[in-house]
Amino acid sequence: MDRAQVIDPGDDRRQHYRIIYPPMVQPRFVITGVRDAARVLDCSESGLRYKPAGGSRPSAGDVVRGRVHFHPRRLIEVEGEVVRVGREDVALRLVHPGVPLATIFAEQRHLMRLYPDGFEPKQRASGAVLQVDE
Repeated sequence: MDRAQVIDPGDDRRQHYRIIYPPMVQPRFVITGVRDAARVLDCSESGLRYKPAGGSRPSAGDVVRGRVHFHPRRLIEVEGEVVRVGREDVALRLVHPGVPLATIFAEQRHLMRLYPDGFEPKQRASGAVLQVDE
């Protein structure tokens, strides 16, 4: 995996690059109708996984809308269907246009500036890096 933790689809079934964020730089996700901002754990052009704030949890199949506050001061409106609700996270499949590829690349450059030697993303017990495009 490269230094900025962008996951190359390669042989994987994913069709887009995915940015995995270390806890200290996770973008805020301000969900329409929810008071407290969630934190983006990882994202691609077509999906994102976030940690809900407080007790607000959607159900699978719900539509979630909001604004992701990327770095530096880049605001993107997104809408997506909830495809999975975990104990600590929610995964969305974004509707078109999703997150622009230019934003994914800008985030990659931002992370490479902050972490020139890379960082280790959280892994599951199986050793697989957490990813959610389904």
